[in-house]
Amino acid sequence: MMDKHDEEMCAAWKEEVDKLLIFAGLFSATITAFTVESYRWLRQEPEDATAQLLTYLTTHLTVDIGPLPQSLVFDDFQVSTAEVVINLMWFLSLTLSLTAVFIGILCLQWLREYQRDAALPHKDAVALRQMRFEGLLHWHVPDIIMALPVLLLLSLILFFVGLLYLLWSRNVVVAACVSCLVGLVMLFIGVTTFLPAIQHAFSKDVHLRVPQCPYKSPQSWLIYKIGHGIFSFLANIIKLPSSTLDSERFHRMVKSVRDASWLAYDMRWRQLRDATSVIRGAPKQAKDQDDLLHAVHWLNANFAQSVDAVYPLHSCLISELDIPSAERLISNVYLELGQIEAATFKVMLDDRFSPRDVQKRDIISAYYLHLHQDAHPVLKAAYIEAVVRILNSQEVPEPFYDWLTEILAELTGKVVSTLPQPSHRRISGDADMPLGSGAQASAAKVALDEEIVVQVLMCVKDSILARNLSRIVDVGMMWNLIHHLLYESVTGAKDGSGVAAVPPKFSILQNRALILEIVEDLNGWLRRGKERDRPDRVKICAEGVMKVFPFESWSMHLEEVVLRYQNPDGLEDEVQYSPVGVAGLNPPSPSVVLGQLSVVAQNHNASNAPKVDWWILVRFIHALDEHMERMGGAGVVFARGGRSFELWGRRFQVWEWKGLVEALGTLG
Repeated sequence: MMDKHDEEMCAAWKEEVDKLLIFAGLFSATITAFTVESYRWLRQEPEDATAQLLTYLTTHLTVDIGPLPQSLVFDDFQVSTAEVVINLMWFLSLTLSLTAVFIGILCLQWLREYQRDAALPHKDAVALRQMRFEGLLHWHVPDIIMALPVLLLLSLILFFVGLLYLLWSRNVVVAACVSCLVGLVMLFIGVTTFLPAIQHAFSKDVHLRVPQCPYKSPQSWLIYKIGHGIFSFLANIIKLPSSTLDSERFHRMVKSVRDASWLAYDMRWRQLRDATSVIRGAPKQAKDQDDLLHAVHWLNANFAQSVDAVYPLHSCLISELDIPSAERLISNVYLELGQIEAATFKVMLDDRFSPRDVQKRDIISAYYLHLHQDAHPVLKAAYIEAVVRILNSQEVPEPFYDWLTEILAELTGKVVSTLPQPSHRRISGDADMPLGSGAQASAAKVALDEEIVVQVLMCVKDSILARNLSRIVDVGMMWNLIHHLLYESVTGAKDGSGVAAVPPKFSILQNRALILEIVEDLNGWLRRGKERDRPDRVKICAEGVMKVFPFESWSMHLEEVVLRYQNPDGLEDEVQYSPVGVAGLNPPSPSVVLGQLSVVAQNHNASNAPKVDWWILVRFIHALDEHMERMGGAGVVFARGGRSFELWGRRFQVWEWKGLVEALGTLG
């Protein structure tokens, strides 16, 4: 850490000295070009002596014809005051410029020796470095380096003074034009040099919450310290009125006397800006203010395209920034995007919805991840978990449920296109029913995190169903995810393309408790709500049952169910099956399947394993059919409008439902 500190410190000094040396070298060459001509004005040149001698001879040769015309007579050699001043200014300027070059070279040599590595043990190296560092400060090496630009600035001013003297002695028009330009340059230098000290001394805002003057340079630091010296001198010799002694500006000046550098000046300035109150120039009760808030906002706007920046910014929002500041940041971002979520966000952070800080932090996290989860898919899981955690732990306004709908739609979109098309069998009473070969369309599986799917399903169960929200499309997408969880969930090895290298396992018993809880809650959800919504609820649940539990494929699942629970020693074994089934075998009727499932479930319930009641599903199907009969029959319900094909990946027909109910009729 010492090496890093010294390397950064010396590198900054070296870079500044190198640039000053370049300027000083070019400037010295410019001054030299002027002084080569001007120094001749200080003594008589041989050419002038020759001209005077010729004048003398001509005068004697022309005695008879009269004196020479006045225009041909040369005055005696004299040095004017202007010529002396011009040469004085230019030679002083050249001297200061060359002095800055020489001192700059010496400073580079000192810094090289300061950083020379002696290859000593750490104990000796640390002690040696500290000895050098204290010597560096004691002998004012940093101050000497800071004096170099001051020397060059003085050199420039002296050159301008000599130049103006020259022009005013030669031509008034040229001198006036150049004087105006030089005056503007000097005014700019003077204003930028004095402004930092003036702003600090005369700002009326006790918190200094004004745009800080950035014109900080060695010469402005010199003026700043000179101003403090004058302030301290006058404060000691002049009796100031009590109103001045009690003013915050006076105490601010007293506190700032201890500033050792522009860095210390900036740190004290920021402490005043972050303070809730200022007492006698001392900041009290610091809180996150606009500086940090604007910094995080700027970082998010400029660097959030990289996920490496999103992670620390997210951490800052949920752990470093105080909640009011984080709330302001998120609100500003959403307002800039023109999104209506900004209003919902403010409502959710109200104590009515989020009385605890941990809830507010969850909301801030979810809203920030929502901004970037599309650009950075790696954040998707964290975003879904944040939304689910919010919905499971607190009440939220209705618009926030749209985010759950978006999550369901995205997860469903990954699995709907992969769903197999089941074969169609002839059922009595439906002579025009299509026939199928029993083969199912193959499609690439989409790997989803099974834990995420389970969390989302539980969230829908507790948020949509338990709270009786009329979100029909959410329930439909929930059935799709149940189907994925039962038949397509992939946990095995994958090949290079990301597709499962082994057939998927049938996990109906693995997630049995959750699925049956959802079915039971759906039974209550059907009976609640407004009467006009009930047909749509019944229709979506009936189609969901036919999607998740197609009786054509139960024969394929039954064999695994029996194998898993007739082999107590291998309950954890992953028995796999082919989704195409066994060629040439006719699937049994749903009554046979449900009957055997109930036997397996009863045997399983007799053990210490969690209880399974597959009759919950049977009763649910009967309840759906009863609802349909009261609404005019299955044909009326299934004829209702909707975009079922987009939701399910296929169209369901009335004959499928009639066949299922007919087969289940024998079970009572």
